[in-house]
Amino acid sequence: GKVIVKNLYCGINASDVNFSAGKYGLHPPMDAGFEGCGLVVRDDSGTFREGQPVAFLHYGSFSEYVALAPKRCFRVQRACREAVALLTSGLTASIALESSGIKPGDVVLITAAAGGTGQFFVQLAKEMGAYVVATCGGPAKARMLERLGADLIIDYRRGPHEVRDVLRSRFPKGVNVVIEMVGGDMFDTCVKALAVSGRLLIIGAMSQYSTGWKAKQASEGLVERLLAKNQSLVGFFLLNHSRLFKRHFEALESKWRAGKLKVQLAEPAVIGGEGIERVFDAVDYLQGGNSSGKVTMALVPGPEGASGIPLVSQPSKL
Repeated sequence: GKVIVKNLYCGINASDVNFSAGKYGLHPPMDAGFEGCGLVVRDDSGTFREGQPVAFLHYGSFSEYVALAPKRCFRVQRACREAVALLTSGLTASIALESSGIKPGDVVLITAAAGGTGQFFVQLAKEMGAYVVATCGGPAKARMLERLGADLIIDYRRGPHEVRDVLRSRFPKGVNVVIEMVGGDMFDTCVKALAVSGRLLIIGAMSQYSTGWKAKQASEGLVERLLAKNQSLVGFFLLNHSRLFKRHFEALESKWRAGKLKVQLAEPAVIGGEGIERVFDAVDYLQGGNSSGKVTMALVPGPEGASGIPLVSQPSKL
């Protein structure tokens, strides 16, 4: 049986444009959007009660109602934006780091660290005992990363070679692990910054998405560099790890509710409003590179309106 959910909030992700462009094997016409949070209105499987708040991962979250399999839903105490942030973004960071091999004291470089996913990589890597180096664009994002606990913040907007120069100066032997989400020239910089036996996790290539994610020619000397320094590149695609979703989501939500994990949310007002008709504006806003934290969209008018919520949100006392 299917679960019918009235969708209250959806999440906006960098890969939304890849999905709609057919990069993941599906082609229009099709439902879009990866994640949402709302209330169960009907459950033919008997798994959830009517009115139960749930978060879910399901193609088609850019809609007011969704019908999906019970296994794709996760119970939450209330339907909220924070629960949406813990889905694609939180799960990506939590699952990827579990198998990253990070040890206490490792230097971990995280690109696009002020984004919806980067914020969780920063906090969870710190929890593992890493020294976190975070890249971002602009002082506002740098201040956010400082609040989240990053040890060293590099603002790439200070100059075309700022990231490269700071890494060479501070870590002449290289960094142990890179979490890479930007692609393009940033990817090349990160590969060259790896230490002997270093590992680079490819989470995404956001700088290439808006232009159609055209294949990038491999960096000159890449194979020789990896061989000579015993380095490794590892790709990570969230949907290959669906068996781990429930355990990791429950752990993330528990940390958030206990105040051990912050959820940074982009201010809805900067998009110009909310509602299902503004989803496209939110996607454009995210692709513009100016957002801090997770971009979400309220699909149904409610008490929040378009005034938004505190930028760093902590769980309410229930």
